[in-house]
Amino acid sequence: ALPIADVYLKYNGKLLDEDGELQHGGIYSLEQRLVGGKGGFGSMLRALGAQIEKTTNREACRDLSGRRLRDVNHEKA
Repeated sequence: ALPIADVYLKYNGKLLDEDGELQHGGIYSLEQRLVGGKGGFGSMLRALGAQIEKTTNREACRDLSGRRLRDVNHEKA
């Protein structure tokens, strides 16, 4: 058996509070609460973004006609 603090009840997709009455014909679901962390994912992304070097090499990109810029630059040279 699960402790009552570890589950919550939803009625027609909405969270049902503890003093809510049960309605006949409604769709109920009993769902287990998930233990979450304390966050910090955004700061991890910012730290990782500072470590990644920005590239200025655009030779693998294509122009509007579909040709690679590397090939266009080689033809010009």
